[in-house]
Amino acid sequence: MQAILHIGIEKTGTTTIQEFIQLNRTLLREQGVRVLDCAGFSNNWKFATFAMNPDKTDDLVIREGIESIEARKKWRDNFKSKLNEELASGIESDQSVLISSEHLHSRLVTVEEVDRIKSLLSPYFSDFKIVVYLRRQDKLALSSFSTYYKAGGVDSLLDRLAAQANTDLDYYDFDRLLEKWSEVFGVESVVPRIFSRKSFHQQNLLADFIEACNLSNENMNFESVDQQNSSLSKGALEALRSFNMYFPADDSVVNSRNNLNLRAKFVKTLETEHSGVPQVVSRETAEGFVNQFADSNARVAQRWFNRAKLFNDDYSMYDSSQNDFSDPWAMLNTVMQFFKENDLRYFTSLQDMSTSQNKAELLRDIALLVENENPFIACFLMEEADRHLPGETSICSKLEVYKKMGFHSH
Repeated sequence: MQAILHIGIEKTGTTTIQEFIQLNRTLLREQGVRVLDCAGFSNNWKFATFAMNPDKTDDLVIREGIESIEARKKWRDNFKSKLNEELASGIESDQSVLISSEHLHSRLVTVEEVDRIKSLLSPYFSDFKIVVYLRRQDKLALSSFSTYYKAGGVDSLLDRLAAQANTDLDYYDFDRLLEKWSEVFGVESVVPRIFSRKSFHQQNLLADFIEACNLSNENMNFESVDQQNSSLSKGALEALRSFNMYFPADDSVVNSRNNLNLRAKFVKTLETEHSGVPQVVSRETAEGFVNQFADSNARVAQRWFNRAKLFNDDYSMYDSSQNDFSDPWAMLNTVMQFFKENDLRYFTSLQDMSTSQNKAELLRDIALLVENENPFIACFLMEEADRHLPGETSICSKLEVYKKMGFHSH
């Protein structure tokens, strides 16, 4: 019996793939591919939690309430029992089992942890296939920004990238990743793919995943799914970061659960109105970040793909002067309308303002309120205020200060 482990990596369409798997469980079963019920719906995160070293704690461990060694052991024993029960009943020896979780990439950082996965599955499976998608490191980092702010993060975009460059190098080192999994499961079991439309089979992620798993798509009529977890544009990320500052995610803060619910609603609004590619760094910064992994990428390209380069050198996405605030009024109106609809009475929708002076004064006051925490947002609000009330002394003087600091957005 074969186990197919789709391990991510994170930010490579994993949610889309997992939704596809769940939607097509019946058709997959007709092909002899089973999907487990005991490991977590859609995302089989319980495998990663089971295999993590017992001295590690993450959000999933906290959510399950298993921080203590005793609670963790009891949880692991219970999961192992449920897995055994499911695999021992109703799964034929010629069938495969498909397991998908990006946490297998991000949470299992040692060979010991990966080996724990194999030890768990080896009594049931004689063959393994490890499917993993690789994405150029700058694009992976940029995509992770949306996830970070959706979870309540407040660090600036550039600070966030700098922190990743200093502390998360292993996360982006694909040579180490593939070495780790191939050491445990064997080189012949690891199937790396490039996360790029040009590299996908039929230029389609799901078609590529089907091929990577050696599944047949002929006459199966798999149901497709829309792309999940849209990235937010730069303006939306800045707006969400400001939101997180005033409505913290910290569990110690009063009304934190209300803040969590409100943030989920706000994210949904931003995804609808302001999704996009967050161009938050310069081309030079992006190239420098990727160059940290030049040797690692070269080794992966040669060993696993038999070519000189792992990824293309196209950084043209950073050349655009588009700063995502070409229509700041639309962004601000989205924010204000959200607050109005959610009955936050101390915010007023700009649509209710009757005069340009009133709008300008409100924009100016909000800019002054947030300038210490987010001068970029403050600047674009002040520029919008200047558009409604040109020449007003307090607005113009502040704009001069912002521009000297390099925060002008136009």
